[in-house]
Amino acid sequence: MQDTIFLNADYIVIEYIDIIKSPYVVLLSMIRNNIRIRELLDLTEIDNLQEAGLTEWYVNRRHQNFLIDLCKLKGIKESDLDNLLDAQMACSNMWFEHANFLNIETVLRSQSKFKMAKDVIIYYPHSNMYAKEDMERHFNMKFKFVKTFEEAVEIAGSNSTYFLSNIKNINKMFEMEKLKFSSITLPVEYRYNKKNMDDFDIEFKELFEKQPFKLTYMRACSENRS
Repeated sequence: MQDTIFLNADYIVIEYIDIIKSPYVVLLSMIRNNIRIRELLDLTEIDNLQEAGLTEWYVNRRHQNFLIDLCKLKGIKESDLDNLLDAQMACSNMWFEHANFLNIETVLRSQSKFKMAKDVIIYYPHSNMYAKEDMERHFNMKFKFVKTFEEAVEIAGSNSTYFLSNIKNINKMFEMEKLKFSSITLPVEYRYNKKNMDDFDIEFKELFEKQPFKLTYMRACSENRS
């Protein structure tokens, strides 16, 4: 007997960045006044943007780590910029406190009240106590925080529902042979998931033929939640 709303209801797996909140955009708005970081970045595109324009730039950036888009120094590895971003996010809880919850908040509130799945796994790409503390302050529910997507998949398996902001994680599920029969929800707005403004980076038809799965789309943010 089905006793949950989600058909794939072992776990709900949610990518924190750009699905639960976008703390990176709070950091982005602040670094324009940071002299040391300005030496590393070309901020010409965003220097004069107001809040709405900055949010639009953020949604349309080409990489989830916006430092990769803005870095003006040649020869710096993307992994080094990932580490730099992680270090900045670990400096303060203000990036999380000042970021609004996105549309997934409705799902989290429903899970808290009605337990639509057995448990919730939240993937944040590094160990960050502020992200976890932020969730604990706002939700009366059980969840497990993991710092690698592979760990989330190993725990949750295929009979789970995944809310993913980064399309590359679908490829990881495919490589782990955990994509088959899973349920995936992708945001429609983030440019870093697309090869052009309309087409996603992944050829879903090929994946469906090898490991059939359920794919749906959502808006991660809306005008009153940006």
